[in-house]
Amino acid sequence: MAKKRKHSVNDKTTHRYGVGIIISKKWKDAVLSFVQFSERIILIQTKDNYNIINIIVQLYAPTADKDEEELEQFYSDLKEVMSATKKQHINIVMEDLNAKVEQGKFGEHVGNHGLGSRNERGDRLVQFCQNQDLIIASTFYKLPPR
Repeated sequence: MAKKRKHSVNDKTTHRYGVGIIISKKWKDAVLSFVQFSERIILIQTKDNYNIINIIVQLYAPTADKDEEELEQFYSDLKEVMSATKKQHINIVMEDLNAKVEQGKFGEHVGNHGLGSRNERGDRLVQFCQNQDLIIASTFYKLPPR
């Protein structure tokens, strides 16, 4: 007997960026919905005993060799996904944003432990986090040298 699986396929994309997620069997019943917004953005909505948690995962931001228009479209899509969530929900944005935010605290959104020298993509990420009231959590913890 085949096992029931929750999944979504968006046939309007070219499948160049390979976004996807694997959920542990123990978490499968907590998944309320899975939505592929674009080739680069997937939203998984889960629920624990108290909260709805929106996990916007498998982001694959355009790399530095892509043009500014593609980057702006990515952030526009991400903003649209964020606006589809409710204020009382917990939002977690994860994965490869192809940005460097460098060391040094920047307001309440960037901690002291960024990597590299901030680039234009890093500036754009910080601006997005400020506008959406998000933090770049990895910059608040000292990581081992790479």
